Amino acid sequence: MKIIIVGTGVMGITHANAIKDSEILSLVGFVGRNFEKTKKIAESFSTNAYTDIEEMLSKEDVDILDICLPTYLHEYAVSMAIKYKKHIMCEKPFTLSCSLAERLSNKAKNAGIRMMVLQVVRFWPEYVSIKNMIDKKVIGEIQNIYMNRLSTYPKYSSWFRDPSKSGGGLYDLNIHDLDYLYYLFGEVKSVYATGQKSSKNSYDAVTANIVFVRGITATVECNMDIKGEYPFTTCVRVIGELGALEYNSTSRYDDNFDNVKYNELILYLEDKKPNKIGVTQYNPYQKQMEYFARCVLQDKDPEIINMNDVVYVLKMIKAIEKSLETNNVVFDI
Repeated sequence: MKIIIVGTGVMGITHANAIKDSEILSLVGFVGRNFEKTKKIAESFSTNAYTDIEEMLSKEDVDILDICLPTYLHEYAVSMAIKYKKHIMCEKPFTLSCSLAERLSNKAKNAGIRMMVLQVVRFWPEYVSIKNMIDKKVIGEIQNIYMNRLSTYPKYSSWFRDPSKSGGGLYDLNIHDLDYLYYLFGEVKSVYATGQKSSKNSYDAVTANIVFVRGITATVECNMDIKGEYPFTTCVRVIGELGALEYNSTSRYDDNFDNVKYNELILYLEDKKPNKIGVTQYNPYQKQMEYFARCVLQDKDPEIINMNDVVYVLKMIKAIEKSLETNNVVFDI
């Protein structure tokens, strides 16, 4: 299937590299604001360069629009794809507004267009393994889960620090873990969150306590504004009646101050030694994009992540935001 990438930033290049090794996706070109930059990138992938989405869509035979733009530009790109009847992949967060997300989703659905927001954690090898083990009750019934996602602010673009454009850490970073939790456990009964606004007036450091309708509890920690050369760090710790699963991913500095990647998933069961789980590695970006392409080819909506999920996770974020503002438990998700 033929695909155009809209956006020439880090995610646009990441997606292009994923498509390069795909047998079912073919990259037709890039759309970017700076023609010289876009042309240089396009040439490196032996494809075409444009500065205008509508011009590209009027000229190119393309099946899917892959939107890798800053969040505040998603609405325009999605609207153009719908106008020209192109299927849509869009980077997260889809929007900062539940009503806008619903409106765009309904507009695409009514036009017969398939759309998927790229919540890549649902396709990430270790997170897929964790879900499979939870579903198989390897550690029995789940009691609680802890997750974190910690980083510095991205240095490659300034728009992240404008909460009106990115939503800050709560929307741009925390959304990954909140989306994964909803994927695992479904609807939420209540949330209570603590945190404080940054100098940019966004919630970049948040700890949320979540109770799911199923009775499972979760604590989710997010910080997108750690100073210094703090490595991107994630953790998932799942406690069950029979044991625990813990996944840690970070970069550590050795004695020579070289950055060394650390990535480990451990299974703990009673009366057994800890077991390091071997996880088959693959490119999760390629996996999610090919999954969507197959859905389009089969003329069906994506099941791993659908637009109802996207809207619900935005509602979870709004509930956390409300709890932060009121210092109260929020029940109306």
